[in-house]
Amino acid sequence: MIKVDNRPIDQEYAQLVECAYYKKDLKVGDNIKLNSDWRVHCYEERSQGYCGVIYVSKNTKQVVLVHQETSLPNYVINWSLYQRVGNRLGAQQEAAFSFLKVAIKVAQDLDFHLSFAGYFWGGFFS
Repeated sequence: MIKVDNRPIDQEYAQLVECAYYKKDLKVGDNIKLNSDWRVHCYEERSQGYCGVIYVSKNTKQVVLVHQETSLPNYVINWSLYQRVGNRLGAQQEAAFSFLKVAIKVAQDLDFHLSFAGYFWGGFFS
């Protein structure tokens, strides 16, 4: 069966990313001030520098996972070493994949569509 896909428009993605980056006091259930019903479903911040937010819109049946860029200044060097020398994922990639599993479960449980957003290194995770 084909479902209507009401993914956010670019402006909504940009606003969700902006909230994830600049609102340090995000709480589960917070309403994001868009022209819709976007709410923070969950938020993850890890000591390795990874941060992400899962937003849900019940009106459009959408789940959006926003990855923030790294908060660690030496991340690029560490990631490069892991990739080139160890041929494995760094801690932030592992955290991003772990949070992705949460987003997939949320979307499946709600029977909603899932999409991703981010800026700079957050876009890399997406």
